Amino acid sequence: MDEPLAKAPLVQGRRTAARRRVVPSAAIVVCAVKVQPPMHSVADAIPGYLEIKTEGLKKLKVENWRGALQKGFDAGFETATGPDSLGMSILRADLELVPGAVSGEGSIVAVGAQVTFKAQLQKADGQVVCTAATTATSKKTVTRASEMAELVSSAVESMYEIVAAKCLASGAEPGPG
Repeated sequence: MDEPLAKAPLVQGRRTAARRRVVPSAAIVVCAVKVQPPMHSVADAIPGYLEIKTEGLKKLKVENWRGALQKGFDAGFETATGPDSLGMSILRADLELVPGAVSGEGSIVAVGAQVTFKAQLQKADGQVVCTAATTATSKKTVTRASEMAELVSSAVESMYEIVAAKCLASGAEPGPG
């Protein structure tokens, strides 16, 4: 039986089970951007393993954060080559849990996730054509430990949707900042 977040580890199981559970969903909006190899890069400063501590909750262990960012990109963007192709770099991606609901006694009873990020789209020659930097929040909150992978996926999905809206929306003219 699934326990409330305040009493249960946020992501349980063996190393491989956690890795499978912390991947973005395929529900990411598909964008018609053409990206050129290296289609997507994640800055070396972004860790592969995270332990997120939130007061009142057990810590969340994310064992393949860089992989989750890559899978989110792969699920949402079309790949192609050519002179008009763009590449994307994720320069910052900080994941954290935030209270989504608090009981009358002051205990956290639901959490959301957010990713504070900075992403750039650049031409094949490295010229930056657009930068998106803000905080993306998950579309929902959760109350059970078994829902954490979906919550993290939702926050990653929101991050890529923001990049697409800012830099790739039809009629938008990407600029360097």
